[in-house]
This record gives sequence, C-alpha cells and structure tokens, in this order.
Amino acid sequence: MLKCSSGIKAIFTLSALFAFALSLATARTAAAEEILILTGTDPNFLPITVASEKGFFKAEGLDVTQRLFPSGADAMLAFRGIGAQFVAAGDIPSILLWSEFSDSVGIAPIFASTGNLFGVVSSTIKDPKDLIGKKVATKKSSTSEYFIDTYLRKNGIDPKQLNVIDLSPPEMVPAMVGGQIDGFFIWRPYPAQAQKILGDKVRVLTSAEGYYVERILLNANRTFATKNPEIVHKVLRAIQKAIDYSNQNIDEASAVMARKIKTDPSIVKDVLSINPFNLKYDAESAKDLEGLSQFLVDRGRLKQPVQITKAFDASYLRAVNPKLAP
Repeated sequence: MLKCSSGIKAIFTLSALFAFALSLATARTAAAEEILILTGTDPNFLPITVASEKGFFKAEGLDVTQRLFPSGADAMLAFRGIGAQFVAAGDIPSILLWSEFSDSVGIAPIFASTGNLFGVVSSTIKDPKDLIGKKVATKKSSTSEYFIDTYLRKNGIDPKQLNVIDLSPPEMVPAMVGGQIDGFFIWRPYPAQAQKILGDKVRVLTSAEGYYVERILLNANRTFATKNPEIVHKVLRAIQKAIDYSNQNIDEASAVMARKIKTDPSIVKDVLSINPFNLKYDAESAKDLEGLSQFLVDRGRLKQPVQITKAFDASYLRAVNPKLAP
C-alpha cells in the first residue's frame, strides 16, 4: 500500500481549503445579485422602497439599490442611459419607453387606482367650463396628462381652450401659492399640500373616478429579463411581500416610505388608505393600456400604437402566481 508523505498531505489539505473558500465566494456572489431599480419620489412607489428597507429583496438573495428621480417619467428617461435592470413609472411613460427603447418590457403593475389623481383649482372655479381660458398645470407625458385630457373631453371642453402648461409635481404647489397658475391636475400628495397651505382659496374640482384608472408599472431591460427570469421572479415575490406587509402594517410602512422621500408619514398613509397596491394584470389592464397608446398617437407623441401584447410580458407574473395574470 502506498503512503502519502506529510508534504503531499499538506498540499491536498491546502487544495481542499482553497476549493472550499472558492465555493463560498461563488455562493456569496450568487446570493448577492446586484440590482438597480429606478423610481419616482412619491408614495406610489412604496412597495419597492418597503421591499428594500424591510429586507424582502435581501431575503430573495438580491442586493437592490433604489435610485429616486423627481417622477416616474424622469426615471424612465434615465433608464436607457444608466444601465439599470428595472424602472417603475406611470403607464404613459412606460408606453413611451416601450415605443422608443426596444430592449424594454413591462412585467407587472404595482399600483392601480382612480383615487390618487385630483384636479385642484382656485375656489372661484366651480365647474369644468370655468377652466376655459385658465392656466392649468400638469406633468406632460405622465398619467396626469391623460387624466386632464379625458376629464376635459368628457365634459365637452377642447383642451386647446385652456393654457395647459408642463410643470414637475414639486413645482405645482408653489406656482399655485404664487398665483402663477389657476389649478393643477396631479397625483397625491400635492393636492393635499395645496389645500393645507391655501385653505379655502382652493378646492378639489374632481378626482379620477369615472375618468381614468392610474397605473404604475414595473418595467425591465428585456435582454436581462429574458436571460434571468428567476431574478425577475424574485423581484416580484419581494414586491408582493412588501405589499402584504404594508397592508398589514400601515403605520410602519408609511414611516419607512416617509423617511425615504422626506415627507410626513400621514401623506403616505393617505395613499395607503385607498389600497392601490397590487400586481394583478388582466384584460381590463391591457385594454386601458391600448387606449392610452391610441391617445399618444392622437396627440402626435407616437407614430403608431404600441402592440401591448408584445410590449408587456405577463409570463413573469404567471410564473410567480397564475392568479395575478389570468
């Protein structure tokens, strides 16, 4: 029988230790997949923040960085140049992204509600026709632009009869206080901020109820998602856990989001109270996106409608939970 010398044994021992250390390093790398998600800075993006801050992404083996922009539309514009794997934005910015950047794909809604958008106007404006000739702000190429357009047309008013100007959401309340605009159509929390500051000098003219279901969509780099479907599934599972957690722990979730976007927790809690967060994508969702796509064609933003069935891939949702994408 052959005997190993102490030197050979030492070599085998060192080799085994090296292999073990290498396997640990590989395991750590695999367990800490670095992911960048771009979002806006309002409460509508709460599930992503909560999933990050409460460790739900980490529990799925993901090292997620959330980078914030003034709005989802701004995040969408940055998505193509930054090299992020995911971006969350409103439905209109998402459609524009799909039309202009072929290496993008919609994978899930994270928010859907008619109770998040409001038209806030001077108290002297009592009905839709009083808007004619007035200066009203919205964020163009965002969900709020479609809201104001739909509201005006359903009330028999041509949008051209107003002076509709483009402002970022944080600019709207100061512009209203300074008398530079007569009103604005935008999402929470800005309508409540205007009412808090201006009191009875302003009023809510309308909500989106009966006019528009606002959606925030999570989009991915298509090449990345195709090559890494399990990572997409992990992201979606973490977001679903964040939604469930937030619905059961409203005060804590509100505090987490408020710290992230530097606002009062009551503002975030106000959004949570309308229960807007969910991942469900159905035939009605697709139909609404098709209508938005045609709106963008009519407004000259798109040359032709986006094929929603190709631009939004519900297979990732079905893989996580078939009930989310029937």
